[in-house]
Amino acid sequence: MNDTSPTQAQTESFYADLKHFVRKYGAAAVVAILAALLLVLVRKELPPFAIGLVLAILLEPLVKWAERRRIPRGRTAAVIVFAPIIILGVLIGILTSYTVIQLTQFSVDIQKYRGDVVTLANTVQDWWAGVVLKFGIPDSVQNSITQLGHWFTSQLSKIGTFAQGFLSKIIWLFLVPITTYYLLAEGPRVRRKLLALMPYQTRDHIRDIGNRIGGVFSGYVRGVVATSLLYGVAQVAVFLILGLPYAAIVGCVATVF
Repeated sequence: MNDTSPTQAQTESFYADLKHFVRKYGAAAVVAILAALLLVLVRKELPPFAIGLVLAILLEPLVKWAERRRIPRGRTAAVIVFAPIIILGVLIGILTSYTVIQLTQFSVDIQKYRGDVVTLANTVQDWWAGVVLKFGIPDSVQNSITQLGHWFTSQLSKIGTFAQGFLSKIIWLFLVPITTYYLLAEGPRVRRKLLALMPYQTRDHIRDIGNRIGGVFSGYVRGVVATSLLYGVAQVAVFLILGLPYAAIVGCVATVF
């Protein structure tokens, strides 16, 4: 007769299922946790690498197209990453004077605008103080007007700080293309090494899920980038037609945001 009680059998079954789960998904869970901790630790340094990843996803179809025609990935990645940079550099060199003039004028004007707003806010505040004394308006309304003026001034200061911070990211011009090139040239090898960390019996499943997620994400990113570029070009065209200042700056901001 079997002396194993139902409770003992259920316990053994539970531990067997737990061991099977840990054996199947434990490595993947550990890798995911370590990756999440690493991302938290280096989150301030991630943006240029994240941009490189997005660009690599956008350009991956071109690399695959070249691979089907027996062109090495490294050569294709070098051409599609660095050739546009060279062309863009030539165009920037041609348009440098126009762009630099706009940036210089903007940096000067933003301080002037801020001073004008502060002066206007002080004038309005003094006028409002006279109105309050004359008509006996409650202090709560006066405080609201004062806070509104302070908020508007702080927003202008934030715009100036953002412009300075944007110009300080020059090193991204080197990190982004290098990251993009590496991910394009070594992408399959990196994926194979990541899959090697997973249990053997789950690799095909994980690869299939990764391919589906990558396909959906890459399609979404390409659509967003195309829409943003068209929107930025349209903004520049409209500003140039209307003769408004800062057309290039507004176009870049419209494209990014």
